[in-house]
Amino acid sequence: MKIVLLAPPSVEAHYTASLLVRGFTAVTIPPDVPSLDFPMLMQDYLKHDGCLLISDDPHSVEIADQFVLIGKPVWRCLAEVPRVAAPG
Repeated sequence: MKIVLLAPPSVEAHYTASLLVRGFTAVTIPPDVPSLDFPMLMQDYLKHDGCLLISDDPHSVEIADQFVLIGKPVWRCLAEVPRVAAPG
């Protein structure tokens, strides 16, 4: 499963590794995405399974709100993210 990680760069690696342990692939949004390209890229990000919001940055909150609008989960701390069952 893939989720979008909305976290400050200073903690991004920690959360990416923690999500991997839980069975998720973390997808991050590059900070240098041109604003004209963002709507097109957002459609790709909304195809993921959910969103982990660790930032109070207004842009990140806006992205998380889009997940809520389409009925996908938004977790606000790592403890809320479920573990993915191991294939078997």
